[in-house]
Amino acid sequence: MTDELTSLLGSIGVFDKVTSRRSAMRFKGSVQTAGEIAGDLGVDALVEGSIFFSSERVRVTVALIDAGRDNQLWSDSYDEPLVDILDLQRRIVREIAGAISRNLDPEVSVRMAARSPVDPRAYRAYLRGLDWLNTSNDDEGWQFIETCFLESIAADSTFAPAWAGLAEVHVRRTHSKSGIPPADAIPAARKYLARAMELDDSSAEAYLTQGHLAWEHEFDFARGEAALRKSISLNPNLSYTRLIYAYLLTCSGRHQEAADQVEKAWELDPLARLNWVGVYPLVNAGRFETALRLIDHVAEQFPDWQEAVYLKASTLQWQGRIDEAAEFLESHPDRQMSVGESCLLARLLYLQGRRERARAILADLEPVVDDPFEFTAVGLAALATGEREAARRWAGRLDRSAVDLPWQSMLLHAALGDLDRAFAQLDRCYELRVNWITRLGFIVERKDNDWNAFRSDPRYAAFLAKMGIAG
Repeated sequence: MTDELTSLLGSIGVFDKVTSRRSAMRFKGSVQTAGEIAGDLGVDALVEGSIFFSSERVRVTVALIDAGRDNQLWSDSYDEPLVDILDLQRRIVREIAGAISRNLDPEVSVRMAARSPVDPRAYRAYLRGLDWLNTSNDDEGWQFIETCFLESIAADSTFAPAWAGLAEVHVRRTHSKSGIPPADAIPAARKYLARAMELDDSSAEAYLTQGHLAWEHEFDFARGEAALRKSISLNPNLSYTRLIYAYLLTCSGRHQEAADQVEKAWELDPLARLNWVGVYPLVNAGRFETALRLIDHVAEQFPDWQEAVYLKASTLQWQGRIDEAAEFLESHPDRQMSVGESCLLARLLYLQGRRERARAILADLEPVVDDPFEFTAVGLAALATGEREAARRWAGRLDRSAVDLPWQSMLLHAALGDLDRAFAQLDRCYELRVNWITRLGFIVERKDNDWNAFRSDPRYAAFLAKMGIAG
């Protein structure tokens, strides 16, 4: 319920910033003062309270705290039938706005006053799925989330948020190695999204998914941007929408606008784990120091975040700080390097002139790397260290693999100069709706591999034009 109240508070257009539950809940049980917590979150006031669910009723106490003065501005308690929980949430939001003399826009007032009864079973199942949706990043988690949303819909087929959540989880499941192929996920996402919009066409979350789907898998950048901007207008405080919009912008070559969206997302939800995805738009905009601060910040909040070392070393490399990047990678002797980290270290050592060691690292990987998803990384590193024949061996292993990975194959063959093969694989990516091709423009502009022959081929410009990507 905290997520829902937060979303509603952010959507009414009277607050400059509403921090997400993910960031706020880090202070649950904290001994810090209201002023200290508000300072960490970058806000002026706090909403605190408690929620108790019984079988058929919900009891809520809410208080609005002026953080600067550490005094209570308003409080109330409620005891309502659980079936009316959505109406209760809107009532609480209206009363919080009224407590600080903020008038709602007439259109928002109508939306806040609409009656929306919901089956309690549907609401509980939806909340379980929503909580996982904000934190999960693996297929096991996605499957659990989908089960929760389907359970919600089975209890109440008119509950629009569950349909929107089901659409979004199908879009995100295409991102994981063991997820759903786009050919299966995208038609399902379209169907669920259409139902969500039919039931509620004022949902910021539904427009987020519409934009995510249109841009990443239908390759319609203009329609994707329109939907994401609509989502932001309905709820300017949804940080995830801004991160997705940042990727659309950076893929369109609008890197400074993208970086602005990342920084806004970070401001809105300073303690969110997903903020790390904003690193690439920041790097593309040349905001290396901000990217490094973001990596350190997320790593401090989430010590189990395994990608932090690779991402920080890569950012240092892209900034041209080769010696620092290599030193940073080598400064973690107590942990086993990932394949990606080993490949990056080999590249850095080669640039430093430590070529024998660089090649030895890659040679050690050859008999042990058996995941086709990693073949391209090793092949590109081999090519970058002057081992063209080794790179060709990795390309051959990838092409013979039982796993169909046209994007990875395209990258490796493009770097090798096998242009006919590269463009054939690129066309297959388009046919299969592989979302990675939306990143094509900025990936091949980087100087960590030789993409010159690929970029200068007329087929490259023609493909960018077909995708609507700035060349």
